[in-house]
Amino acid sequence: MTVDDLKRMYDRWMEMWNGRPELADELVAPGCPIHQPPNDLRGPEGVRQMVAMGRAPFREITFRVEVGPIVAGTQLAARWTCEGVYEGGIPGATAAPGTRITFGGIDIWRVENGKIAEYWVSSDGLHLMAQLGVGQHPAVRT
Repeated sequence: MTVDDLKRMYDRWMEMWNGRPELADELVAPGCPIHQPPNDLRGPEGVRQMVAMGRAPFREITFRVEVGPIVAGTQLAARWTCEGVYEGGIPGATAAPGTRITFGGIDIWRVENGKIAEYWVSSDGLHLMAQLGVGQHPAVRT
């Protein structure tokens, strides 16, 4: 795959996170490990579950690319930002439904045979939880 092919693939990935989870079948290899708890998620179905879990507590949720994607051989990395409105349902959250949220993260892929063969994600969950009033996070400013 060319650099442009991988960048187009990441555009499709963003479409998936923005409400088209069926694109996981096109993008993700069967058995692809997802390196983020819960660590038992794998393949297209695991990614669809991850998208559903990530979108469920929010409305008007939008993911957009902030940096990249940066491609090196068969690996890709990109920084994304998510904005939305909290609807409730996160255990321990004290924020009222209707609270606007924003947080970011980084995706890293290893691509093989035109599909994501391994996926790492690191998101700023601490910042998100602080916005939702979960626990005590004195070092985080919202």
